[in-house]
Amino acid sequence: GTLLRGSSPFIFKWGRISKQTDHLNDDEYWKLLQSNGINSIRLVCFDPWQRSHGEQDSHSPYPYADLENQDDVEALLRDVDHVVEIAARHGMHVMINYHDTGGYTDPDYESFPDKSKRFKYASTMNYITKFWSIMAPRYANREHVFFELMNEPVQWFPEQYTDQVLKDIKTLSDHVRKLAPETHQVLISSANHISWQPEEHSILQVAQRLQKFGVDFRNSSVGLHAYNTHYPKPNSSTEIEQLMEEFAVINTEANLPKAMNETLNDPDGSGFDGDEFGVQSMERMGISWFHWKTATPEDFKTHFIGKVLEDAKTKGYDWRTESTTETNKE
Repeated sequence: GTLLRGSSPFIFKWGRISKQTDHLNDDEYWKLLQSNGINSIRLVCFDPWQRSHGEQDSHSPYPYADLENQDDVEALLRDVDHVVEIAARHGMHVMINYHDTGGYTDPDYESFPDKSKRFKYASTMNYITKFWSIMAPRYANREHVFFELMNEPVQWFPEQYTDQVLKDIKTLSDHVRKLAPETHQVLISSANHISWQPEEHSILQVAQRLQKFGVDFRNSSVGLHAYNTHYPKPNSSTEIEQLMEEFAVINTEANLPKAMNETLNDPDGSGFDGDEFGVQSMERMGISWFHWKTATPEDFKTHFIGKVLEDAKTKGYDWRTESTTETNKE
């Protein structure tokens, strides 16, 4: 009955090599999260993004964990094991997130990366299938662990969820379900929940179509990111409320309002119905959330403590002072 309120630290091969993820080994980091109202972690497994991106004039990706290389696999599992264990000691949940953006299939290294440094995608699903073949059985019996199977698999709206994409999600979900029958799955994980063609391609219709392809949502939820809500232009939470009538919903990537972002490339993570912050809307609607831009202690202090918590205290939705909270449908 308690909402999950999470931060989003990264693990990846280059992060380990460059020492960017060393803070995950520091118990003080976990105490910092917990003392500021965080009870869950979205563990961003970032090697898939590294694998599908590279410099524009190169056919080679950034350094990433090769899942056919036993040394890379063992190093990755040591990192994940550590997070799972230390989170358990602190009474926190862990959502393991396979993290790429705008795609989920294997990259085509015959192409050159585009302006966003992303390779074109092929049609095979070898890496993501191998990833979950490793992760799912290993953490299947850890009650505080659950899985977000993909991140933003299409670019970028509900209408981009073609039948083929939904069939691929179903195939992957079935594969993971066989390996971890009782583990909760987060599916869809859309970058934007609002469609340009809402009568034909609403986020609710995407979930309904996925269900028709055979996905059993009794132990699955619809992930969404709810970007680009265009505060302060009036924007309604109607689409999400309609979705919640039929499906469990979880916001796996909350973010800051556009005006508070540090670069023009950061998407708008504003709230709905006049709320400035997305977290305020999630709290009001009873939806669990995981905040982006909180990967390091410095980011957490700057963006979460300095902005989100300050807004929560000012506007009266500071969940740390509540004895009870609305129950998420999940």
